Amino acid sequence: TYGDMFCEISTERFRSTSDLWGRERSELFALDIREQCLLLENLFIATELVARRPEARYVYAICVQDLQVHYQKTDNAVLQRRCLFDLVQTNEALGNFVEAAHALMLTDQYEWSDFLLPPLVTSTPNGQLVQHHPAETHRERKASLYKRAIELLVRGRCFEKATLLRRELLHQYEQGWFNLADLPDMLQAHAETYRLLVPRIGKATLREPPPQP
Repeated sequence: TYGDMFCEISTERFRSTSDLWGRERSELFALDIREQCLLLENLFIATELVARRPEARYVYAICVQDLQVHYQKTDNAVLQRRCLFDLVQTNEALGNFVEAAHALMLTDQYEWSDFLLPPLVTSTPNGQLVQHHPAETHRERKASLYKRAIELLVRGRCFEKATLLRRELLHQYEQGWFNLADLPDMLQAHAETYRLLVPRIGKATLREPPPQP
């Protein structure tokens, strides 16, 4: 393949140097390129398979997940983020809502602060630009991620994690960082999640009262 050819050419070029560190770097570089090309080829095959058999989208999701892990290992944050957004969309379409929420939370690299952020835009394999977030503060973007993740977790009936995220988000509202007019609806949704959660916890896991002195 073109990936193997590129690896061989780059490896031979670096091996011709007397710099030992350069030769070791070339071998690592070649392994990285070869692995990435293999993962991209698998993704291309999965894309063609889904075009013929839409029910095989889970194969595509697995290929995107493998590619995301590779970009994470090689510290390629831009391409990793693009894979994560693709995983969110694919897993949601498959009904894997908890997995979609997990992929979405992996994109959360923000703080509860008011530092401004530029729009977050990624490109699709065909070159189309997709805007995931407008220009906003760290706090606003983190809140929007939390709201979306909570929605997915509730749909996936992962109420424990949804409760934890909503509790952290509610704290920001109670501190007055967001519109307090939205707080009653959020508290009502929080209570509803608890009503769904309590029957799953059961009395056996509730904390026992302290012994009487």
